[in-house]
Amino acid sequence: MCKPRYSYFILTALLLLLASGCESKVKELPPEENADSLEAVSGALDVDIYLDATLSMKGFVVPGIASHYEQTIQLLERAVSRGWEGGKATFYRFGSTISPIKSRGYLEAAQPGFYTDKNFFQKTYIENVIDAARSDHLTVIVTDLFQNDADINLLTRKLKDKYLAKNLAIGILGIKSQFNGDVYDVGIRNYSFSYVSEMTKPETYRPFYVLMLGKHLDVTRYYDELEKSGLKNFPSNNFLIFSPFLEHPATTFEGGRIETPIKIVETSGIVSPTVKEKRIKQFKQFRLRDSSSTASLIAALAYTPLRYTMTFNPAAVDTEISAWKFTNPHLESNEEAKQAVKVNGINFTEGKMNVELTLNAMQLPAKSIHCFRVVLRPKEYRLPEGFSRWDMPLNLVEEWRRHPQSFNGATTYNLKPFLNDLWETLVQLHKPKIADFYFFVQNA
Repeated sequence: MCKPRYSYFILTALLLLLASGCESKVKELPPEENADSLEAVSGALDVDIYLDATLSMKGFVVPGIASHYEQTIQLLERAVSRGWEGGKATFYRFGSTISPIKSRGYLEAAQPGFYTDKNFFQKTYIENVIDAARSDHLTVIVTDLFQNDADINLLTRKLKDKYLAKNLAIGILGIKSQFNGDVYDVGIRNYSFSYVSEMTKPETYRPFYVLMLGKHLDVTRYYDELEKSGLKNFPSNNFLIFSPFLEHPATTFEGGRIETPIKIVETSGIVSPTVKEKRIKQFKQFRLRDSSSTASLIAALAYTPLRYTMTFNPAAVDTEISAWKFTNPHLESNEEAKQAVKVNGINFTEGKMNVELTLNAMQLPAKSIHCFRVVLRPKEYRLPEGFSRWDMPLNLVEEWRRHPQSFNGATTYNLKPFLNDLWETLVQLHKPKIADFYFFVQNA
């Protein structure tokens, strides 16, 4: 008669032991930092296109040919209809003021008279266009981008407040076109020079720019459609997207693998099965009481940067490490444990990022469980070479004043300062990241 009672106690003990084991598993993940969301391409889209109607643009209308500038004007509406079913393009002219263009009147931009209206031609107030723009639309601005120092600071500030601070993107498309006319507002003294490009030498063509302001993926699609519509046939153009996103989502362990592990093994069971998260890895580290107690591994992670974004120096990447200790049932921040993890090297290959990690078990208590997060952020960025070559060398402006025939109209005044200021502003706001992965380590 005692046997059933005895079995009952054994069964109860086993259930308690199992319950205790379940309780020791991690059932929560560390709190995530505020994640910026990359919005999907708009299903339908209104596109507002602003054409610079100042005198500096008149030279792009070259008699006897259809310049790349004139061809681009015709592509602007076509890219909208190709990219979005039911997409609507509305045109405006701007300069000293802004005015809507009725019907297909924007085609008049291929005529010199479009740039001689005294209500527009005197000053290029791009900042007024930013004020008038709707952030729920895609805004497209066609201009030569000649700005003085004060204009650049004001323009950057307005772009920051209306777009960059709200996780929106700024696309800069530079196109070189045939030119025959005058270039205004050159240098701090606002000199004017006559300039004629050589038709058979595209390197002498003058740049103009198409700014695209809106959601990152809308900007990407619009540029792609411009390419398909005919832009790809032009001999010289550059495109760059300023955005909080270099990659989305940021690289994690999902889709990656562990290579050459030393004194550490990938495991399971540290995190409860109730935690449905594919981006994490779980490891068991061997605690050895000698100088060789450091474990190491290489995390081979999938890496697919977003197209057209700023490139960076792969040898200059900042590492941020956070650590938590598992104190049943919670994860508690643990500053000391951060010292146990080091990123010793990062190597980029086609579609892959290899991150070499070392973990020192001697810096962690025995039989402990810790969670680590590693965030990688570029710290040195590279402006595309094409844009750098198009920047006007300011030290030559006075020499050009003395010898106007040597003026290089194939460059843009203050281009690099504008682009660099824009990027530095974006980095200060968002600190773009290329990887954000976390993992659990059980110290044996």
